[in-house]
Amino acid sequence: MKYLYVASIGRSSASGVVNKVLNKVNYLSQKLDIEALLIFQELDHISISFRSNVKVVQSKADFFSTAIRHIDTSQFDCIIMRYQGASKRCFRFLQKCQAKVVFEHNSIEGKEKWFYIKSFNIRDYAYLIFNGKFKTIYREWLSLFDEYWYSKKCLSLAYAGITVTDEIARYEKCRYKKYITKTISNGINTEKVLKRSVPSLDDSKPFTMIFFSGTDKGWHGLDRLLRGIKNYTGAWKLRLFIIGLYHKNNDILISQINNGTHEVVCTGMLDSPQMKKYADESHIGIGSLGLHRIPLYQACTLKTREYCALGLPLMISHDDIDLTSYSSFAPFYLKVPASEVEVSIQAMIDFSNKVYEIVDFDKKMRTLCEKHLDMSVKMDQLSLFLESAEA
Repeated sequence: MKYLYVASIGRSSASGVVNKVLNKVNYLSQKLDIEALLIFQELDHISISFRSNVKVVQSKADFFSTAIRHIDTSQFDCIIMRYQGASKRCFRFLQKCQAKVVFEHNSIEGKEKWFYIKSFNIRDYAYLIFNGKFKTIYREWLSLFDEYWYSKKCLSLAYAGITVTDEIARYEKCRYKKYITKTISNGINTEKVLKRSVPSLDDSKPFTMIFFSGTDKGWHGLDRLLRGIKNYTGAWKLRLFIIGLYHKNNDILISQINNGTHEVVCTGMLDSPQMKKYADESHIGIGSLGLHRIPLYQACTLKTREYCALGLPLMISHDDIDLTSYSSFAPFYLKVPASEVEVSIQAMIDFSNKVYEIVDFDKKMRTLCEKHLDMSVKMDQLSLFLESAEA
């Protein structure tokens, strides 16, 4: 069988998603006859090499309008497509498509769209309307309407869906009961994550946290961490590295912290060697703390996998589908409530002290990552599922 992997990735600077997609294609290429089509809205300062079987297109047009122009569905037996939301164009594409379509679901799409729309306040709407961007508002509301109106129709025409968590699988099956789903969580190319040096943990140096963020979305929950740092009155000096993007609403908290005893360092997007320098100084990695806002209570975020590959103890507020499945991960992560309450810095410090008592904890975490979270493990599962579609 001949396969095509199709994904729309917004900006090329969202390197975590780009690398995830490319790693998938690279691993699947070793087992399947597969090509890939990556559709970017913006190609900005990209420094990624693409394989010969990967076609890159830049287009700000509707995803399916672009896909139709570049895909001859008669040339493929199966198309794996990152789900972009249901719509009339999606429905028409599926009606005409001559290949089996397998959707890849990474979130509860309708609820995530509604969370984004709810985040707009009156000032946001006024700014968009005043600056002649009414179409932006219209597109967001239309996208939400389409998702609920066309989802059952679109899912009924797809062969199956790959979901990254069981929670998402249950949601998709509620939308269309006959929808075939397979849960395969996110993986990481462990060997490409540089090994770090583990810093000592004593109060003569700041207790240092690191926060990876490829987007500025509110579901990262950075505000919960910043409020915890701002209100901490213990003996330790605190330091936080924010690697990547964050929402502008956090600027006031960051300024307040930097004007006090503690420190927040915002680095912007970094490549792997630059990121390692900050990881070398960090005691704990901070995962997503606001997924309940979407709402999601089960996840398998890329940052969590990267912390594990780095051998960096971590904190999350959701059930990670892999970490909870393997008890061997339990000593290395701290789970806090999925709520709006600020996180306890003292709980983080106490947890980190316990982890530091484990001999070679960083090496043990990386070994577990290679065994359970590596992209090769996940792609073996995916290739077996896709091969079952040949019947």
